[in-house]
Amino acid sequence: APGQGRLAVLFPGRGYTCAMPALYYPGAWLQSRGADVLAIEYACTRQPGYDQLPPEDKQRALATEVDAAVQVALAQDHYTEIVFVGKSLGTLALSHLAVNSPLSSSASFIWLTPLVKQAPLRRAVAQAQPHSLFISGSADPLYDPAFFAEVTRSCRGESLLIPNADHVLEIPGDLPASLEAMRRVLNAIAAFIPW
Repeated sequence: APGQGRLAVLFPGRGYTCAMPALYYPGAWLQSRGADVLAIEYACTRQPGYDQLPPEDKQRALATEVDAAVQVALAQDHYTEIVFVGKSLGTLALSHLAVNSPLSSSASFIWLTPLVKQAPLRRAVAQAQPHSLFISGSADPLYDPAFFAEVTRSCRGESLLIPNADHVLEIPGDLPASLEAMRRVLNAIAAFIPW
């Protein structure tokens, strides 16, 4: 219900929407804790030619959308507790907010399958040192053990590595293990978010 003063903003991946498990369940949990939940859908990634843009232009287009969405969300209520949840491409949105948003020092950041191989993300985390939880799967091709450890350490964050989980935090061909992985994600979020 509005008035709780809690806001969660979900930033999806490329082709991984907020209705899919790794974002849906954290969003549902945050909502159950009284947060207003805003699930973002990017327009820029659907623009013709987006994939051909240089990385800095892609990031600029994403940043513009992210800033606009956060402004709209903040105008809805007086929020005192804010959580940003990003999945994959959404973690680039988080890295932008960490450095550029006045909220970054007070908000909590949940990085799902963060793109730790990208130097701008690692630099943003080290610079802003946001209150962070990083979650990856060991079988995610975009996971890197050294960089994952580096971002966690650089902001004194918390982390969860799920053995054998892929880029959608599932264990291919093993539904019970995938459900257990999701339970571990939610437990980690519940331990990280103080409400």
